[in-house]
Amino acid sequence: METLKIIVRGKVQGVGFRYATKKRAEELNLKCEAKNLENGDVFINAVGKEENLQKLVDWCKKGNGLAVVENIRIFKG
Repeated sequence: METLKIIVRGKVQGVGFRYATKKRAEELNLKCEAKNLENGDVFINAVGKEENLQKLVDWCKKGNGLAVVENIRIFKG
């Protein structure tokens, strides 16, 4: 089991991004928490198999169709 902390920047608040992220994580059998940050970013803490975490990262780069992702920062642990 691996843990990733992901910070997503862009138009990611108020567009259902957190909900969609948690749903996608569930589909990938990941434990996931997503919360809004005061600066407009979204913070994601995800735990699971490395290959599924990478799939979540790839999904986050595209967003949920309503979000406009500008940048992603990824931290292990």
